[in-house]
Amino acid sequence: MQNDRHTESSGLSSVSMGSSVIMQMNSILKVGGKGKLETTKGSKGKKASAPPSSKGKGKKGSKKNCQGKGKGKGKALSQKGKGKGKCPTTVSPSTGSVVSITDSPSPSPSLSFSTFPSTEPTTFSTNSPSMTTSSPSIHPTMTTNSPSISPTLSTKIPSTFPTISPTISLSAKPTIISTNSPSMTTSSPSVSPTMSTNSPSVFPTLSTDSPSTFPTVSPTLVPTISPTDLPTDSLTVLPSQSPTISAAPTTLAPTSSSQPTVYDCTSPSGRNRDINIIFSDVIASLQPNTPQEQAFDFIVNDDNFNACNGPDDLLERYTLAVFYFSTGGDQWKNNRGWLSGVDHCSNGWLGITCGSKGGVDQIKLQKNNLSGVIPVEIAALHSLSNIRLFDNNLEGTVPSEIYGLKFLFFIDLEENNLSGELFPSEIFNATRITKFRMSNNNFFGTIPPDISRLTELEQLWFANNEITGSIPAEIAELTSMQRIIFYGNELTGVIPPNIGAMTELDWIDISVTNITGSIPSNIGNLEKLRILIMQSMSLTGALPQSMSNLVNLEEFLAEDNSFVGSIPDFSNLPKLQKLILFNNSFSGPISEIGPNLAYIDVRQNSLSGTIPDAIFSNNNNTLQSAYFSNNTFSGPIPPSYPKVTSLVDLWLDGNDLTGTIPDIEEGDLPAITEILFDENRLSGPVPDGICDLISAIPEQFVSLHADCYPQPGTDIPNNICSCCTDCGIGK
Repeated sequence: MQNDRHTESSGLSSVSMGSSVIMQMNSILKVGGKGKLETTKGSKGKKASAPPSSKGKGKKGSKKNCQGKGKGKGKALSQKGKGKGKCPTTVSPSTGSVVSITDSPSPSPSLSFSTFPSTEPTTFSTNSPSMTTSSPSIHPTMTTNSPSISPTLSTKIPSTFPTISPTISLSAKPTIISTNSPSMTTSSPSVSPTMSTNSPSVFPTLSTDSPSTFPTVSPTLVPTISPTDLPTDSLTVLPSQSPTISAAPTTLAPTSSSQPTVYDCTSPSGRNRDINIIFSDVIASLQPNTPQEQAFDFIVNDDNFNACNGPDDLLERYTLAVFYFSTGGDQWKNNRGWLSGVDHCSNGWLGITCGSKGGVDQIKLQKNNLSGVIPVEIAALHSLSNIRLFDNNLEGTVPSEIYGLKFLFFIDLEENNLSGELFPSEIFNATRITKFRMSNNNFFGTIPPDISRLTELEQLWFANNEITGSIPAEIAELTSMQRIIFYGNELTGVIPPNIGAMTELDWIDISVTNITGSIPSNIGNLEKLRILIMQSMSLTGALPQSMSNLVNLEEFLAEDNSFVGSIPDFSNLPKLQKLILFNNSFSGPISEIGPNLAYIDVRQNSLSGTIPDAIFSNNNNTLQSAYFSNNTFSGPIPPSYPKVTSLVDLWLDGNDLTGTIPDIEEGDLPAITEILFDENRLSGPVPDGICDLISAIPEQFVSLHADCYPQPGTDIPNNICSCCTDCGIGK
């Protein structure tokens, strides 16, 4: 019942790097469905054993398609590099980007960002204005016969998604673009709004009423008297007092593309363009040989998924890939489907499930040999509600960012090697959390009074850690609490005096702590309580008589304390299966218990009176272990004990029992392994039926003790025995 079950490595860079991109990922990945990736086409997004000894504190025991080849160097799509791209594998990812920078312009947008100004004009024309904001152009714009469909996007202030090929400084030569009207500025504002870039946007805002699909043949030399319905091709700092008239066109002839440049999100170039936009911050912070680099390499080569329906799929697959590489995915017991071309939301990746509206909502990889650290990127999975990673080899700290996941209600990280503050301040953002399981780790800190803010908390498990301080009284305000499992910590103080207000409690285990004092009498209000474990503490006083109201109590374990007084009447607790009170200072008689009692241990007290025969007769097919040793019980051996077919151990030694040892019949005690009659005042021989049984099942029935040594000064023992495995003297 004590087992509730149910760092430093290269991976640490995951935490330091991942937090720098969480904000960008948060702005793109929307909660509760697919996000929308805006493009120039306006694409639409959707989407029982020997008796226990004194309890001691202890820790737990043991609880991917692509084609192509080549290799190259370079860090990311945002940096220079040469060579051939290599499709990564889950075993040995590529050490560089698959995209290289060329010296001549590409017919499709560049996948990386230039760090030097362009030395040649743009090789394709557009029917939308070039957005430059440094200063107005001193040359008129040029028209061409074949306009391009896509605009040249160049901004000085970066947007949330970067432009395709922004330049850092002014171009040495003018950008040649096509318009269907001359460049105009007027003393009054344009009819169409000015294209302002002062505030960042997802893409630069192009505001036109109805641009012509065919440009004019040549620019007019006479200004238009009234404002045109189309925006100007260049932005002026301030409106001029008179129209700008160009004397002559530039002497450089524009180069027009023979075919329009068409953006296709499904094409390799379109897909890579989207990757550059979505992962711009990731690219900027990539470090070599990190889970983030390996995960990005996977995304670049994961050809089965694109951003046509929004960025969500790519972002989630990137985050899960970071998790895979951060936790030693290649060494998991089972990594079915991971880093493959199958959909991670269609039961394709082991342990991953998604909600009905899309988005990863559960990660269940318990007992799967995960090692390494939990990456901070996991906090970008906004739909995540359930994390179960117990019984692995994870280390490091738990990223506090995960407590900002607004749907998180279940987290189980038990039986790992995690450390750090158990209750960081961020945990109080997790207001929906109901199950918080952190047992068998190396967490430290105290239980803050603010624990009462987690009003939906039902299970709080942190057994076998290094938690200190007292249990705050405010914990009693958590009236939805069902289970508190705190054993094996350095807790001090007393049991919260108002614990009786937590009427939903069904399990309390605060064993092996330094908590002192007595059990509050209002514990009797906990009518749903099934398990009450208070072993190896320093509790004192008498057990409250109100405990007889705990009608659903199944287990009460309170050995190794300093309780005094009588044991409450448990005869009306029909569900009681286990009662362990050994090594206290209880006195007086013991009541009847039944009919489901399986284990009773009241050794090493000062109990007196007779041992109720009903303990045996009422539980003749459930009772397995009965330990009454070292008290002052008197009277006869309960006569019904031989008929208990489930009985394994019977310890009656060290009392003042009198009378003879009852004989047994054939078929009695079929499960017995030990009977201890010694150190009593019993008389007469050990019956032959018992010796016959030990002869019939010697490998099972291994211990039979009686007072078969003579008393000093006599030659006759209290109990003559020819089959006993050990003899005492008796009293």
